[in-house]
Amino acid sequence: VNAVNLPNTGSFTWDTSTISAGDYFVCATLKYGYCERSDCSDGKLTINHRPSLEITKPSVEGESAYGNYIIRWNSNDSDGDPLVTNLFYDTDRDPASMEVIRLGIRGVNEQLWAIRTLNHGDSAYIYVEVSDGINPPIGLYSPGKITYYIPGYDCVFDSDCAPNEQCIDWY
Repeated sequence: VNAVNLPNTGSFTWDTSTISAGDYFVCATLKYGYCERSDCSDGKLTINHRPSLEITKPSVEGESAYGNYIIRWNSNDSDGDPLVTNLFYDTDRDPASMEVIRLGIRGVNEQLWAIRTLNHGDSAYIYVEVSDGINPPIGLYSPGKITYYIPGYDCVFDSDCAPNEQCIDWY
């Protein structure tokens, strides 16, 4: 990475996103007229990139879950660091109200969620958080919600019909 025409003192921020992970010396060259002097840092700068993350299931609004639901995501660390995944659900995309599904998942990109905490007909977003233990974790909400249905759920029926009338009310 080259930075030219910098002032004699100050700081400089490099975009290291396109630099391969590894350890690097930082070197500076001062040119003044026909004179040139270079010096490198005593220590090394370590570059390590954040993992990437994509939620693949649920993918769209309106997916249904009947008792259990398989959550899927793609995560990758270009530096080869081991990844740890945490899963949450959230009904309103307010991080303060997220609830844990499972923490500390390693080595897989899917998780069966045995749903026990949502009521019949409730909807929720899935939030996936991935960390390589070096960079700040990266987290994403699913693009759509899942709606939970309890298999064999008994609907409540109430009718105010007089005898011999044909009417049904449901709630």
